[in-house]
Amino acid sequence: MKRTLKFKPENQYCINNNVTITDIVKAYETGETVTGIVVYYNPSKKTVTVDLGNNIFGTMSWDEVTIYEFSYPKIEVVRDVPRQILSILYKKIRCKIIDLDISKNHIFLSRKKNMLEVFLEIRKNFMCIYEGEVISKYKYGNFYDIGDGILAFCHITEYTYTFIKDLGTWTSIGEISKLKLCSISENFKIRCSRKEAVNSEEGYSFYKRSQIVIVRLSEPIYSEGKITGYFAEINPAVMGIADIGDKQCFKTGDVVTAVIKKVEVEKRKIKLNIICLLYTSDAADDSL
Repeated sequence: MKRTLKFKPENQYCINNNVTITDIVKAYETGETVTGIVVYYNPSKKTVTVDLGNNIFGTMSWDEVTIYEFSYPKIEVVRDVPRQILSILYKKIRCKIIDLDISKNHIFLSRKKNMLEVFLEIRKNFMCIYEGEVISKYKYGNFYDIGDGILAFCHITEYTYTFIKDLGTWTSIGEISKLKLCSISENFKIRCSRKEAVNSEEGYSFYKRSQIVIVRLSEPIYSEGKITGYFAEINPAVMGIADIGDKQCFKTGDVVTAVIKKVEVEKRKIKLNIICLLYTSDAADDSL
């Protein structure tokens, strides 16, 4: 399988703060995609204002915001404002310039047009391995941005071979993963697998005794009512059992360094001793 990095999650693009009107005209004429940040929305006019950099602003109607059907918040934060509008406020988006009136300083944008082009390209390159960023997480699955705002859903059963009960407490917003696409439909729904995207050579025989690895802790292991260790993900296709010793300061979702003390290839088991905590899943979410 080949890998593509042509498209990135929207917030990984850079805004050109040296952009000029000449650059905007050129982007309009060539169909080039531009990056901006949504700075304002107008519920009455149903538009959003996008800062394209260097105090150049464009306008986009809500109809041009996304290829996905609009949904509304269960809690009415703002009357008649779709969830998709609120989700992109103060965030980077990728747009096409669909109309331009320099004399009136009007720049009209469409994120939807760019998303459609990217979706068609992804569908054409279905067998590629993509990099996605977690933008929302739930108990039974994550939504990833796999490129320019295109979403792919990874069910908990496709996330890892490690046993986990609640994916929402185990992953972090902003987490980057390699993903293999499993299915894609005409209504823009994409399902993906994180565990199937890992390189086949990174199996149990890839790891050796005394090797230092970075692992994420999954469900705890109990003995006589006390936590003695955790199931741990070494990579999406390789599981380990991490002994915590006398330390009781860990929890599900923590990322730690550990040393491999035993590898059993035939039994598909790796035993580890935790060395130290790198960061918690809570800390990763709070930093974003």
